[in-house]
Amino acid sequence: MDYKRILETVQNLLQRAEYGDKDYRDDEPFRRSGLGAETLSFQGAENAQAFDKALDELWKKDKEVYDTYTKKTFQNDLLAYLRGCKEGEECSVETLRSFFKGLKSKEVKTYKVIYPIFGAEYRKVDPLKIGPFTIFNPEIHHKRLLEEYPHAETILDIAFIQTLPADEVREVGKYTKYIFNVAISVVEEAREAAKANEKALVRLRQFENTIRFMIGSQNKDYDIGVFNFNEIRRTQGVLLWDEKSSITSNLSGSFEIIPLHQFPINDPQYGHDKLWEMLNKHNPSDLEQRIMSAITWVGRGLRDEEPARAYVQYVFALEALLQFQKDNLVSPSITYSISEMSAFIVAEDLENRLAVEDMVKRIYRKRSAIAHGGTHEVDESILRDALWLIKSLITTLTVNEEFKDLKKIDDLNTWVKKQKYSS
Repeated sequence: MDYKRILETVQNLLQRAEYGDKDYRDDEPFRRSGLGAETLSFQGAENAQAFDKALDELWKKDKEVYDTYTKKTFQNDLLAYLRGCKEGEECSVETLRSFFKGLKSKEVKTYKVIYPIFGAEYRKVDPLKIGPFTIFNPEIHHKRLLEEYPHAETILDIAFIQTLPADEVREVGKYTKYIFNVAISVVEEAREAAKANEKALVRLRQFENTIRFMIGSQNKDYDIGVFNFNEIRRTQGVLLWDEKSSITSNLSGSFEIIPLHQFPINDPQYGHDKLWEMLNKHNPSDLEQRIMSAITWVGRGLRDEEPARAYVQYVFALEALLQFQKDNLVSPSITYSISEMSAFIVAEDLENRLAVEDMVKRIYRKRSAIAHGGTHEVDESILRDALWLIKSLITTLTVNEEFKDLKKIDDLNTWVKKQKYSS
């Protein structure tokens, strides 16, 4: 690391910092740490923003520190260092080296992070391992967890088991029940439990979006989620007219439970096994990153109950997968490029390629109408077409052997050109 540059950043912060008990204006942003005479503060919008920017930059300077500590923990340690400098301790390249070395001297531990899954069940003797995740049934596999973590019996009982009141007992001796049917775990390494949990949350959101992509249905009766589950809910309204009045009630949400022990969650026929493999990679290729980014947008779109927002997110998925340009402007040339690539990837003959090309152009006409305020109405057919297109593209890219060695979007573009000019 460039410790001289880091020292310059720290010295700039020290110039902006105030030390000691201060009065704070409610209308001015500030950052502070400590109490009374030992308070270190950054008063005013400019100084508070400078601290936030420097904090983010310094936290991410060392990948090992960034990967194993939360931003909050790093902030507390940085403020302690700055307070020491204000109190007369040495602020130099050497003390900054010691600061980062001290952070990295703490042992890295392995954490198994477990959360419930809603909208699903799993009933097999062995847990299901997919990519970085393990799916299990708390009732069936409770003892296995205890064998691995015998010290966690009390915690697991609190997390998994509910004691029933006597008047709710349905079977003789059944005074407990398991709180949820299925759970998911992911293993993370960190120097603090909070960071392991933070990393796990990112992974589990990837799981949510990926499993939603696999379900791939606009039907909101089905959903699987960890944090953003489409729960059953009832909304009520009132109807008033000249002669009478009444209450109207609407029940919505995911009514159906998906049995993951029967669902093709890891089926190579659909390329599902490859998707979990991609999520488990530390250094995925450019094309794999694009596929996972597109899946994230599809997962979000499937969760969204507003058709126009869902539709735009499907288009984002298409662009994340196939767009070359980094800007957000969609020119006719970009539309042409994406429609051509889609046609050659998904279809094998002229008639179907022309149909796919026409579909992409219709999708982009609707996107433009939404983006420029022409309309926010999205009918079911074009929403279905957009979802079908992005799912077909991703499935083809993961299943078709012709694409297995392609690493970058440029490789895919070259493949399309060969198909175009050799036919």
